[in-house]
Amino acid sequence: MVAPLLKDKQQLLRASVVISAVLFIPVYFLFPDFSKYQLNLESEVNSNSNTHICFEDLNMDGNYEKVIFDKSRDPLVLVETGGKVLFQWNFVGKFILNEFYYFADYNHNGQKEIYVLTYRNDSIFVHISEGLANEIIAHEIFISTFGRYAGKPDFSISGFTTEDLNNDGTDELIISLMCGFSYTTRKICIYDFIQNQLHVSPVSGVAIQNGLFLYDINNDGVEEVFGDIAAHGNTNKTYPYSDLYCWLQVFNIKSGYIFNPVKLGNYPAIAQIRPFSHDGQNLIAVFYNYYGNNNDSTFIALYNPKGKLVKKRIIPYEPSFRNNIIFLHYPENNPNRLLLYKKNGVIETYDSNLDLVSSKESLPSTGKVKSIDIDNDGEKEHILFNDSNGEIIVTRNNFSFPVALKTDLISEGFSFAMSGKQLISFTQKNKTYTYEYKKNLIYPFRFILILSAWLGILLAVFSIAKLFQYLANRRYEAEKSIAEMQITAIENQLNPHFTLNVLNSIGSLYESHEVKKAQYYFGKYSKLLRQSLFMSGQIAVTIHDELEFVKNYLELEKLRMDNSFEYSIKGNSGLPEVRIPKMLIYTFAENAVKHGLKHFKGNGKLIIEFLKQKKHLEITISDNGVGRGKAGQYSLMSTGKGLEIINKTLKLYSELEAVNITYKITDLYCEAGSPAGTKVTINVPI
Repeated sequence: MVAPLLKDKQQLLRASVVISAVLFIPVYFLFPDFSKYQLNLESEVNSNSNTHICFEDLNMDGNYEKVIFDKSRDPLVLVETGGKVLFQWNFVGKFILNEFYYFADYNHNGQKEIYVLTYRNDSIFVHISEGLANEIIAHEIFISTFGRYAGKPDFSISGFTTEDLNNDGTDELIISLMCGFSYTTRKICIYDFIQNQLHVSPVSGVAIQNGLFLYDINNDGVEEVFGDIAAHGNTNKTYPYSDLYCWLQVFNIKSGYIFNPVKLGNYPAIAQIRPFSHDGQNLIAVFYNYYGNNNDSTFIALYNPKGKLVKKRIIPYEPSFRNNIIFLHYPENNPNRLLLYKKNGVIETYDSNLDLVSSKESLPSTGKVKSIDIDNDGEKEHILFNDSNGEIIVTRNNFSFPVALKTDLISEGFSFAMSGKQLISFTQKNKTYTYEYKKNLIYPFRFILILSAWLGILLAVFSIAKLFQYLANRRYEAEKSIAEMQITAIENQLNPHFTLNVLNSIGSLYESHEVKKAQYYFGKYSKLLRQSLFMSGQIAVTIHDELEFVKNYLELEKLRMDNSFEYSIKGNSGLPEVRIPKMLIYTFAENAVKHGLKHFKGNGKLIIEFLKQKKHLEITISDNGVGRGKAGQYSLMSTGKGLEIINKTLKLYSELEAVNITYKITDLYCEAGSPAGTKVTINVPI
């Protein structure tokens, strides 16, 4: 019998909290992205290997134009909006291979120019136009010559931007060039639009390889130009600032280098150079990453605006430092901190004493870092490219809140469109995808959503538990009622009067020396008692067990009534394993004997028969007794509780087990119309 469950409300609530917490774990992973920032697909257009597509808000009205760079034959640029071509621009030569275009408003007239880099023969040119105004501002401004290696152009653009470096109200165009074995194209080129003059850094065996930074280091009112410098060992020792060594170089448009370049160490190495501020003083932070076999050490150092060493900290070399996959970052919102971003995604923070103050984990990145103010909040975001899996990662200025985007890119072939909608575009598999970088609208409500979801699960679990408790208690009460009624029924039958009569009958057999018969009936009586005890904790039994109990009872009744009736059981072989309420067949058999056969003058017969139908088992208990009408005359003292107990038992059993057992009592008559017994038909669903 099932006991009442979880009666204590506090216990029920505690159990519900635990269960809901466990259920919430898998549900949590079904939540939408709760990152503070998102990359949402803005557009997807067809392209090909000869076409590069990007989007830019050229007139800064909040709507972006589509800019198509066609490299199929002679290069050309198309500007489209709403499917209409606004501007077509043709070139002689070829687009350079990597960052060959840029958008900026150098004259601050509210119209962005398109800057395009091409090469022809041995020369590099820049072209400038206002696409929406259909105006060519400059055509083929010479930037530099270049060399070739293995018959191919040997140069790349490592930086491309505009900034007013001389405070004349108009931006200058700043381009940093890098090359391989033909080491002559390593320089910084600055074009002054007002003076129509090209400023070029001194001849050098090293140049900015990555990251173009502009910062007024020496407080002279002019921003200096600097970036990451690598030592590859392509030049000889006599070449100026040979790349057999790694150098600290800071260039100024007016004065050239603001101090004589500082030799940092030997090749192979890369120096990442960033501005740093401490106690109102501008400094230069350097991460020198040496990955050769000599005795040089990897270090972080601070230099003053005159190139003098202020502080230095040796850092144990790690394989993850190699190939520019560690990034020295000077966070704009925390000027006394330096961040080192490692290949495995670990970010180390150093203070102005170059002491390690914290370490945290972010997303791993094996490629270069591009820093650009994507969302126009005054701080540059960082865009990292993971060469190992083509993943693009966008983080905030301090590398917090990373957003990852899976792509099939095998190189950093993506571009940026700065407009009212902050866009990142890249091309893969003949399609150009454009993603918008923006704040996640549900981020501020993430805790409310998570809490609401958990409370919803808790409420559901608690409600189900309460329902289960109600059903369990209801079942318990029903089982208790059935058990009490069944006990009452068996007590009515196995009362002292019945027991005394049975024992007297058995005693008479002993007196007449019918020992075997006495032992037989005593065995039946003991089995009856034993079965009563064994089945006392059950409300339902198998038909087989019920029949065994009934047969023992009928044998004893035959003894008590001097064998005045016979009984037979038919169709009981191969019965299905069906459970029925205990005492069901017994009650009707007992009524047949007690009320029908007891007062019958003649050979009484009791037949119990089983008939298996398609959907139910039919059980009949019939007798040839005096019938119900005459039996009532002999049973004036009977309480009639038997059928009342059966009715209540079947009703409760139906509620408990969803098994609707029914019965029907039929009075039997002979041909002359006289009562000829009673038949009970029980239908048990199977």
